[in-house]
Amino acid sequence: MKRVVLFSLLLIFIMILSGCIQAPVVPPMAILYTGIEAPLDVDFNNTDLGKKEGEASCTSIMSMVAWGDCSTRKAAENGSITTIKHSDYKFNNYVLGFVQILTIRVYGD
Repeated sequence: MKRVVLFSLLLIFIMILSGCIQAPVVPPMAILYTGIEAPLDVDFNNTDLGKKEGEASCTSIMSMVAWGDCSTRKAAENGSITTIKHSDYKFNNYVLGFVQILTIRVYGD
């Protein structure tokens, strides 16, 4: 009986925590194809994009393997950006998540 209670409490704890471990961006998904571009910033008072642009991407196959570095740091390095002024993302999903590609784009100087 004690094991059942402990297992139940552990299961509830894991379920509660799983809601807190979410990506900052959860785009809507379509069955056959999803192609979305949206901003990552919430402060739109500074709309100056800067002179440079950098991108970084991550790819997932069947939600079983994923690779890539889609951090803003990598995107800034790829664009030789030292001051990030704006960032957005592009998300592509093909055939029920068979292939998913997330691209982070940063702008700055």
